[in-house]
Amino acid sequence: MRVYLTCLAGVVALLAFLTLAAPEREAEPVRGRPVQLLFLGDGGHHNPSARVVELKHALGKEGIFLTYTENLADLNTGNLSRYDGLMVYANIGGLSSVQEQAVLDYVAAGGGYIPVHCASACFGVNPRMIDLLGGQFKSHGTGVFRPRIAEANHPVMKGFEGFESWDETYVHHKHNEKDRTVLSYRDEEPWTWVRTHGEGRVFYTAWGHDQRTWTNPGFHELIRRGVLWAVGDEAASRWESLELPELKFTDADIPNYERRNPPPKFQHPLPAEQSMKTIQVPAGFDLELFASEPQISNVSAIAWDERGRCFVAETRDYPNELKPAEGEGEDAIKILEDTNGDGRCDKVTVFADKLSIPTSIVFARGGLLVAQAPHMLFLKDTDGDDKADVREILFSGWGTGDTHAGPSSLHYGFDNWIYGSVGYSGFRGEVGGKNHSFSNGFYRFRADGSEMEFIARSSNNTWGFGISETGELFGSTANNTHSLHIGMTERLFEGATGIPRLASHKLDGHYAMCAITDQVRQVDVHGGYTAAAGHNLYTARTFPREYWNRIAFVNEPTCHLVHQCVLEPVGSGFREVDGRNLFASADGWCAPVFSQVGPDGQVWVADWYDFIIQHNPLPGGFKMGKGNAYITPLREHRMARIYRVIYPTEKKAYPRLTSRKPQALLVALGHPNLFWRLAAQRLLVDSQKRDVVPALKKILRTPRKLDAIDNDPSALHALWVLDGLNAVGEEEIRIAVQHEAASVRRAGLMIMPRDTGNHEILLSSGSLLDEAPAVQLASLVALAEMPPARRVGPALAEGLEKMEGARDHWLPAAFALAAVRNAEAFLDALADKYPAEAAEVAGEDSSGNPAKNLIPNSGFEAVEGSNPRAWKTRTWSGEPTFTLDEESAASGKKCVRISAETNTEAGYFLEVDVRPHYIYRLSGWVKTENLQGGGRGAMFYLPGVNKNASEAIKGTNDWQRVEHLFDTGGYKRLRIYCLFGGWGKVSGTGWFDDVELVPLHPSLGDHLNIGVSSAVAQNMVKEVDRAVLKDWLMRLPTVEAELAGYLIEGFNRGWPAGATITAGTEEVSGLQRLLDRLPVSRQTDLMRLALKAGISGLVGQSVELDLGDTSQAVVVHLKPVREEMLFDRKEFSVPAGKRVKVVFENTDSMPHNIVIGKPGSLEKMGGEADKMLQDPKAMDRGYVPAIPEVIASMGMVFPGQTEVLDFTAPKVPGKYDFVCTFPGHWRIMKGVMIVK
Repeated sequence: MRVYLTCLAGVVALLAFLTLAAPEREAEPVRGRPVQLLFLGDGGHHNPSARVVELKHALGKEGIFLTYTENLADLNTGNLSRYDGLMVYANIGGLSSVQEQAVLDYVAAGGGYIPVHCASACFGVNPRMIDLLGGQFKSHGTGVFRPRIAEANHPVMKGFEGFESWDETYVHHKHNEKDRTVLSYRDEEPWTWVRTHGEGRVFYTAWGHDQRTWTNPGFHELIRRGVLWAVGDEAASRWESLELPELKFTDADIPNYERRNPPPKFQHPLPAEQSMKTIQVPAGFDLELFASEPQISNVSAIAWDERGRCFVAETRDYPNELKPAEGEGEDAIKILEDTNGDGRCDKVTVFADKLSIPTSIVFARGGLLVAQAPHMLFLKDTDGDDKADVREILFSGWGTGDTHAGPSSLHYGFDNWIYGSVGYSGFRGEVGGKNHSFSNGFYRFRADGSEMEFIARSSNNTWGFGISETGELFGSTANNTHSLHIGMTERLFEGATGIPRLASHKLDGHYAMCAITDQVRQVDVHGGYTAAAGHNLYTARTFPREYWNRIAFVNEPTCHLVHQCVLEPVGSGFREVDGRNLFASADGWCAPVFSQVGPDGQVWVADWYDFIIQHNPLPGGFKMGKGNAYITPLREHRMARIYRVIYPTEKKAYPRLTSRKPQALLVALGHPNLFWRLAAQRLLVDSQKRDVVPALKKILRTPRKLDAIDNDPSALHALWVLDGLNAVGEEEIRIAVQHEAASVRRAGLMIMPRDTGNHEILLSSGSLLDEAPAVQLASLVALAEMPPARRVGPALAEGLEKMEGARDHWLPAAFALAAVRNAEAFLDALADKYPAEAAEVAGEDSSGNPAKNLIPNSGFEAVEGSNPRAWKTRTWSGEPTFTLDEESAASGKKCVRISAETNTEAGYFLEVDVRPHYIYRLSGWVKTENLQGGGRGAMFYLPGVNKNASEAIKGTNDWQRVEHLFDTGGYKRLRIYCLFGGWGKVSGTGWFDDVELVPLHPSLGDHLNIGVSSAVAQNMVKEVDRAVLKDWLMRLPTVEAELAGYLIEGFNRGWPAGATITAGTEEVSGLQRLLDRLPVSRQTDLMRLALKAGISGLVGQSVELDLGDTSQAVVVHLKPVREEMLFDRKEFSVPAGKRVKVVFENTDSMPHNIVIGKPGSLEKMGGEADKMLQDPKAMDRGYVPAIPEVIASMGMVFPGQTEVLDFTAPKVPGKYDFVCTFPGHWRIMKGVMIVK
């Protein structure tokens, strides 16, 4: 409060200060050029990808820009020519002869060569590269030292005083002293030297093993000097003429999210032309300023009309001044035009004003749609004066509780709907007579506001959406998911159970962002993406080919950059590879919030330009505003810049598009820039003139050569225009699904009417087994939405046989949905395809032995030194004490203990190999004492997997068994933590013992296999009558055991409550024969299914149990008295606080369980057991009451089976009731556990 009042008291002074600090517009063009270096690293132990970031932070503000690569293919003549120098910091064995010659020629022609540290050990098989460097690494020790400067008057060393650091003490050999000058020595060893090669220069230093040197300001200065000498006089002169701005800083009240010491200071703003000098774009590209203040302020979005004119949404009301009434805002939509062709805006027209926080704009229906929470507005100029004279509310419902979590990223979609993203403020309202409620994800709506659909969820606040040239949908979230793919829509999963509900697929191939300054303030996800916005792909042909439909641009305003996501196809989905940055600034005010390909094929970037871009959470000492952003007078509302990232090429005139000239629109459907294709499509659809239909159909059926990305844009957009004109018939569908371009085939399947008549077209087209996985996905989605048909089932079964084993994120779920739609026909075909064979056994071996524990040294009994063998420790924060405890083990003699007096996050961990796309059970014993704090507690943690954390325990608790089921996803190796903390820090003590990891069964995941039949069976049994249920139950013995197991699993999950059937003696015998050839895990499933169906008499197999170390445990054996519903023991005794293992062998003809409760709890447990008769889920829970009186329990044990109940006896002596809570048993099948 004190800080906040101080802010209020000083607000006038601070505003005055900002006014003085605000830059004046400069007309002087940018002179000079920054130095561009290619930085070659590797994935080695020197961690060059981290070291380059440290150097970027130091040199970025100096106008020396580094582009990182680990790809040796980048060492080619064309690519090297873009750079002033090549820096190497890697351990690479050798170059190809072509690569070697390219580097040598590049340096000889005047390029700089800057090898650092381990680069002297590079390219050992290339003698000419060793000669180029001037020597080769031989050996090293370590130490702290300061080299002796030998050539103080050399340009590199003049005025340089040197520095001291810890580093490796390199020794070199194979010296090439020709044209070499040693600048400094470590003792007598040459340490830093320069040499010449042809017209080029070489600078080498042996400094640089790790961050101790790379973060040293003396090292930064040495590298800066070496670079400017090595790149040559011409490049250095251009750099000198840049006249880089000096960044000025002042003390101010700024949130210190990262708790830096010293705290961050306020940086003064720079004029646009000066700020540009701090911005790095890729080598070979240029940066041009299109508009800046006072023309514009706080630009949130850009859109271009069919004339190529730039429209911007600007908002001074953001974040805390949202006006409650229409027409009272301070914000506007402006038209920015370059009338003289010099690339700069020279005409500004206010299209619409008095808006309040418009967050996105898109053209449709001859006007402009504007997202302005709580409304979606429609603005239109009807008289040609560039002023909106129509202003309508299309619909309302966007949340306004947080102004940085509303609607954003509007796009005109291929299907002529409007797409966008929304954060946690969400939408709650009515559109087209239907109520909607959603948040954090992606949606679409018709441009007239008549219909809306929520299409996919995301994981957190969402600001990014993008569409590829083939119609694929992508997005980003603010926090920790900067790239995702949307392959299926939410509506497909409605009503289906047992199928993973895929929403959006996180693609991130890396965590770290790569800023070129350390002036980065992040509220969370430090070093990663915490404010990612946008995901527009490069969809033109002006940039180099590697960009085409392959690189997406994601803005990170808090890090002052625009990231490049390289999207690589993987099946019907994608993966993301780090493409580094398109745009990165060392100016702490630069805040790119929008980037997109413009009508000129270049990328336009909107820089919000504000020192305070952060919104929430609330920093200490501040107050929240109405928009849920913290209040500070340092927020600036008068500045903004729009840049164009330019790849130099011949400038081309814009197409002249108007609905009055349909022929030009038809031609533009094939334009190389997607912007113009969609503009032409939009105008044709908006006009609703059907006289163009014959020409569109001709475009669709005319063969033409596919473009560079194997697309036929003319045919693709012609098809979508026909759809928008409601002019797609059966002939067009047939042409489309057989088209040479996969994008057109996919579109044809998406447009195909969902009626029975189209089954024949789809199945005869071969789409199910198309060579393009995206087409396979579209065909499965179509079948999932069409009415069921008998002929589809066999086609799916045939397709499964050919597709089985395919790894794909989307196809298994889509296949499952299509099969569920045609469940009976599909399972019929599958059963016919996989009949039972004599004496077959699937899955586990016939002995029925339980799955093996995959955790080595699971009880921590084996020791190496003072640590448990195979286990390591990790500390994220705090000061933990790791102990191998020999006094407190849950079993055996040892366990591990983590304790901390102050808030800490730490853990023991190991790594194990696992089967991908498999369900595993992780379990273990946990004990706590005084464990408290903001973290979750003591738990098991599996980084990377979807369900990555077990239940956590806090407070003081005796040994408890914790169990966690999870799907490995695509992982083949997992790290498993015994975690102390978890999503925060804790203090106190936690113990861990007897960690177990066992495989259970395959998951559907992204691995397509026969296991899909489980989900189909689960959904089918919910919909069919009892006669069909009986037919399928009695059919199980006739099918192959693996398939039978999956069907049993699915029937169990979906069996309707109370659906009992009558089975004859021979039918029960058939089920028993099936039981005898199933693995033990499936035997339990079958007996549970039979019980649900009202069938008794099945007897399972007992297995040899491994009780583990029982030296510190009490073992109790129990059996039922056959046919009497009694335990064979009325009581047993155990010591207080002792580990107990109750071995229950069910020799009865009916199932039983064991539930142990607190003293005097028998009636309570029995009453809850009676209530469970009305609970359809009770059987799946083993009829164990979910009440606090229960201290230990064992689920149902079927006839012939033996199970172990493993628990720790209470510390309080007394008589504890044990009972079987299977329906009708508890009143007589009971006993007492005496704790002494």
